[in-house]
Amino acid sequence: MSTENQPRRHEDPARSTPTGYARYSFEFLESAFMVDQQAGSRTAMWVPAYYLLGHGLELAFKAFLLTKHQTLQQTRSLNHNLVTALDACQAEGLSNIVQLVPEDVSHIEQLNSLYNAKELEYIVTGARRVPSFPVLQGIAVKIYKGVAAQTEWRGSLDRWIS
Repeated sequence: MSTENQPRRHEDPARSTPTGYARYSFEFLESAFMVDQQAGSRTAMWVPAYYLLGHGLELAFKAFLLTKHQTLQQTRSLNHNLVTALDACQAEGLSNIVQLVPEDVSHIEQLNSLYNAKELEYIVTGARRVPSFPVLQGIAVKIYKGVAAQTEWRGSLDRWIS
């Protein structure tokens, strides 16, 4: 049986819901926090932790947009740009449920410069400026909590906030 003309599962709106996106956001964010915690002072582990955090944020933003009845196609058109996704969320009222200060946005922009350019997936030599992981962690939890509350997913990341 050929599957050429069948939609891929992640493109099926019945199978890719805001709740599912929030769940995956939770799982990627918690994984990022675990990697960071286990890494301790080993600097070689920063790349996976930042990648997982970036992907968790991307999924949270897309979960929020899906709660606002944007289509999967619309959320996919954002690609992996965290700033574009955040802007789209702000236009849909994210600021009514999550209060971000300019410094929060600046940290997301710094992460995005690496995440969107795929520099957290593929090696690029040279020095980089990365935002503070603990600060990003707090921002990510704040965004996730606000977004997850708009869905049926109830996973909590509170244990990761001091």
